[in-house]
Amino acid sequence: MFALGVVSNAGAACQTRLRGCTLHGIWRRWNAVGSKLDERAQRLFAAAEVRAAGFGGLKVVARITGLASSTINRGADDLDGEPLPSGRGRRKGGGRKSVAARDPGLVPALKRLVEPVTIGDRRKG
Repeated sequence: MFALGVVSNAGAACQTRLRGCTLHGIWRRWNAVGSKLDERAQRLFAAAEVRAAGFGGLKVVARITGLASSTINRGADDLDGEPLPSGRGRRKGGGRKSVAARDPGLVPALKRLVEPVTIGDRRKG
């Protein structure tokens, strides 16, 4: 199952509790749902598990999920923040800028290179 220094009987749920949450329950929810989510959703899922578990939950959830505690803390910040607009996986401005945005002269230069070859017959060139 997972190495937390807790031994469970075969088929029996682990009885170590964190504010009403069993370690086995966290592990089962992670394997059933959390591990199949995208990066942001995994952070949110793990942060919600930490809140439900209470004191000591961060260390346990980090160990079960394999996520760094700093990643889970970012998830807690995301839980407290505003939701993202529908269809977005990242906040506005996240990710790499396009090459055309960094170099405004690139697209016109490429068009100048291609146009003399393709004018007229599309099959030519």
